[in-house]
Amino acid sequence: MIAGLLRRLSAAGLGLAWLTQEKAEAFVQELVRQGEMSREEGRELLEELIRRAEMEKDELQRRIDAEVRRIIKSAGVASREDVRRLEERIEGLEARLERLEARIEGLEGQAGAEGAGEESPSAPEGEPSPGQ
Repeated sequence: MIAGLLRRLSAAGLGLAWLTQEKAEAFVQELVRQGEMSREEGRELLEELIRRAEMEKDELQRRIDAEVRRIIKSAGVASREDVRRLEERIEGLEARLERLEARIEGLEGQAGAEGAGEESPSAPEGEPSPGQ
């Protein structure tokens, strides 16, 4: 009987995802009140309605999530994972740039220190200067 009622509800196009527990309880209480089923059958039906409603809500949510992902992808919107990877790459590039800048500053400091020191004595004419 319960299976038949569930089939009739589904055939009528009444998806169970919309069903709240309060609506299901009211629906079952009305069937029991009208003598369509016993209290025990009503309890079983209520459990089945709630179980199926949860399953349909889960399936509906899965489909909605999949469709949203498809739309976002087709629109060219970056995912959280895409953004996270880009942030990590930027952080790596910034660290590399800082290291390179520090090296350049170090080299410039060395060149400035060498140029700011005393002039090396010049070699007499015709003789090579030191370091040549």
